[in-house]
Amino acid sequence: MADSEHNLIAAVAERPVRRPSTDPLARLAEYESEIARLEGLVAERDDRLIAIQEIGRAIGSTSALDEVLNLIMDKITYLMHADRSTLFLLDENGELWSKILQGTRVSEIRLRIGEGIAGWVAKTGKSLNIKDAYRDSRFNRNVDDQTGFQTRSCLCQPIRNQHRKIIGVVQVLNKRDGYFTVEDETLLSAIAGQAAVSIENSKLYLSVLAKNYELEEYRERLEHKVRELDLLYEIEREAAQALDLDSLLSSVGQKCLEAVEAQVCGITLLREGATLYSSRRIRKNDYEFDVSSLDPINDKLSEVISTGRPHLSNRGTDPESALPKALAKLGVAASSLISVPLIADDEMIGAVEVVNKMGFDDQGGRSRFDDTDLKLITLIASHISTALVTQIYRERREKAQRLSAIGQMVSGVLHDLKTPISIVSGYVQLMARQDSREARDQYAEAVLKQFDTLDRMTREILGFARGESTILIRKVLLNNFMDEAEQMLQNELMGKGIELVVDAKYRGIARFDEVKLKRVFANLARNAADAMPHGGRLHVSTASDDDNLVFTFKDTGQGVPREIQGRLFESFVTRGKKNGTGLGLAIVKKIVDEHGGSIDYDTGESGTTFTVKLPLMGAVEA
Repeated sequence: MADSEHNLIAAVAERPVRRPSTDPLARLAEYESEIARLEGLVAERDDRLIAIQEIGRAIGSTSALDEVLNLIMDKITYLMHADRSTLFLLDENGELWSKILQGTRVSEIRLRIGEGIAGWVAKTGKSLNIKDAYRDSRFNRNVDDQTGFQTRSCLCQPIRNQHRKIIGVVQVLNKRDGYFTVEDETLLSAIAGQAAVSIENSKLYLSVLAKNYELEEYRERLEHKVRELDLLYEIEREAAQALDLDSLLSSVGQKCLEAVEAQVCGITLLREGATLYSSRRIRKNDYEFDVSSLDPINDKLSEVISTGRPHLSNRGTDPESALPKALAKLGVAASSLISVPLIADDEMIGAVEVVNKMGFDDQGGRSRFDDTDLKLITLIASHISTALVTQIYRERREKAQRLSAIGQMVSGVLHDLKTPISIVSGYVQLMARQDSREARDQYAEAVLKQFDTLDRMTREILGFARGESTILIRKVLLNNFMDEAEQMLQNELMGKGIELVVDAKYRGIARFDEVKLKRVFANLARNAADAMPHGGRLHVSTASDDDNLVFTFKDTGQGVPREIQGRLFESFVTRGKKNGTGLGLAIVKKIVDEHGGSIDYDTGESGTTFTVKLPLMGAVEA
């Protein structure tokens, strides 16, 4: 049985029993009066039941706490036949504050726990039903004094959550037709329970909402960090793969534009003056790169470089910005600008500038750079500084290596030129002893031929350094070629205690570049001589093998050191040679490859044998 039905029965039961009148008309009037009274009680219970149902529906249909509580307080005031009602909530600081305040201009009432009737109820957890508030010492008149309202009767109850913890207080003022009854207390208690459900549901909803906002914020921050890490990874990768400074700064400039959605990026380096490396966005994925000089550096850029402090401007065309001036020829007008210094090893090396934030804001104006953009460009600038220092160091190291390689190559050239120079010297001495003009002309022709060889050898060295692969294939009488090669090798090995044995088993016709092949003979002979410092024997032979011309060079030297056997034909690989450059066998390999041939070797303690195979009729037509 519902509480309202119990209360109705109780109301009927509590009414004093009267003796029925003997007058039929009077008795009928008494019955009609009782029926009317009972119908009034039923109607009142129906109103209360409908109000409670409306409150339940409101609680289930909306998560808007203010909307539900306003409805609850309106229903309380109506059902209690009161002038007004007030809902106080208990905040984190232990104070009561009026969440819903009816019929007053006071925006908010705050009470300490224990202060006033509401404060006393919140402190003790007990209900109060006061018939005359001004006679109760716990009543606080300040609100009445401020509003002009006069409180007479007051019903005040605590609001508890499911854990029986007090979370607020509900207060109803001035019963219009008397005083608040026990039924009013019961009804207010029931409605206060529903208010507690609404308040707790709202707190839970707001807590979940706050957690969702917090998670969304964390997700956005995490995505932002991931984008930053991806960007920095891309910069590091570009720095590692860049072949030169221009390509590095071009790719890094594009990354800056993508990072902050800017139109132009300029990287100014203080190297032998000031050089501006600019990247400009033409279309979404299309960029233009330019290198220009800045002389002198403008005041604003000088300030950024001298102070080490970044600069951000969104004030339209910035007359103190270096980048818009330098790029004026491109028709770019600066509406926003970020300038950040580049510092490496506590030394100022330049600055990074990004110009013109792309896109538009909600009002249709140009987008503006913010502190997030400034922080991101500052972070990127630190990585650019590291990449620049690495690239500059790499260029200096490569330059030093090239100079060293050039020195080694020059040494090798001078070494290789000794053979024709020695021959020229010998022929000139012979010419000086000859009285016959015919003999001198013959020697002069031989000298000129050696000068031609010198010229070809010089061009061959230069071609090798440049990576060129041009050879002159022509028909060669191997009989004549081997005679000239033997004479050349005799001069090369003269005075070294080395016996030269030439065994030309094939003396027919072949096709190859005879000048370059003589170079192969000279380098292999010189390599053999270096392997036999105390003298020995060099055996050179020719043979034909199917369609190949085969040359073998066998010495009785000490063999190829084990540690260089796997890279013997690489440039600058040498060991144990006082004047070795490591170029001789590399040039031999290149000449053989250009002929479409092959070269192998077999080495041991008893000596080394090099085997050269060339196509008999030539791999390349003249």
